[in-house]
Amino acid sequence: MRSAPSIVVLVFCLFLLAWPASALAARPVPGGRYLLFAKGTIYGTERSGVLQLSGSGRALTSDGIPFSPVWRHYFGSYLEKSVSCGSAAQDDAVFHLGAPGYPPVPIDSRGRFTIVATGDQNAPYNSEVAQLRGRFVSRSEAVVEIVSGTFLSPQGMTSCPIPHQTFRYQLRPMPPFGTCAKAPGRTVLWTARSRLYKTWGVDETGRQTYAYACLHGGRAVPLGGTTYTFDGSVAQFRLAGPYASFVYGVNNEGGRSETLGVIDLRGLGRTVRGVVPSTENADVNHFAAMPLLSPDGSSAWAAQVCPPEHHCTASYEVWVADRGGSRRVDRGPGVDPKSLALKGSTVAWTNGGERRSASVGAGPSG
Repeated sequence: MRSAPSIVVLVFCLFLLAWPASALAARPVPGGRYLLFAKGTIYGTERSGVLQLSGSGRALTSDGIPFSPVWRHYFGSYLEKSVSCGSAAQDDAVFHLGAPGYPPVPIDSRGRFTIVATGDQNAPYNSEVAQLRGRFVSRSEAVVEIVSGTFLSPQGMTSCPIPHQTFRYQLRPMPPFGTCAKAPGRTVLWTARSRLYKTWGVDETGRQTYAYACLHGGRAVPLGGTTYTFDGSVAQFRLAGPYASFVYGVNNEGGRSETLGVIDLRGLGRTVRGVVPSTENADVNHFAAMPLLSPDGSSAWAAQVCPPEHHCTASYEVWVADRGGSRRVDRGPGVDPKSLALKGSTVAWTNGGERRSASVGAGPSG
């Protein structure tokens, strides 16, 4: 006759065997951001990546804050890996996962996903494709494998295999929060609805000083690193209504490039827009003054489209962005960037001393 303790052990074992395997599987953190920490030099990245989870935790998505210090101007889930083909020098292959313009990648009930991922489809050469397989082995770790893949040489003449490789992504560490009003850190901006502050933060490049914004009663939304590095930084912050904005700046070979980011702080945080100052010389232009932000998430700014040492007939442009998209409303050397003002649904400025205005509003969009 079995003793009472042995019967308890036997029943527990039978319970485990009968329990569905999916119930024991690792479930990712909803809205979590999992990081593959960058390895490489300023001349190239050997590896880097992000897995951005949807609010439900059931898909990889491009939702989230618009800042990725390694892969500039791209903010979704990705895997970047150095590859070589034949005698050509090493190049970077970037595989998009749930990227903007791509469908979300479903995660099954056992925390697994598979996808045939591609790189930049607009590039004539250096194209890459790979079958990726991933699984969340715990709430804090995911494993992603390149099962197979091919990479086209820079000359577009040779197709080379991408070998099998395994990468481990870690859940992004977050500083203590508690409440928006009392979260540890130096307050930069404060309104009746929100707060923007600085404390430590972690992204693919490691730990540095980070900017966060939150709604009172909400959660911390990471905006980006504020310590300027080779990969740039965020600055020029605004708060209005449930929105926050910042300018992400980075120096490249041609000069300085900047991007305006606008974030909806509700829920997990959502990218409203990420736009360059002007479509003229888009890779080398900057904001002539800090962009303005309205409580409905609309934006207005003045762009300096000519480097200071150059001469041109339209050195400044005035832009607005709202539900109707981004559009230029004025240009010319007489535009005074410091005169730009946004009140209600009207943005006003001066051009050659003449007062001008344009309508803006009806809610945010790209």
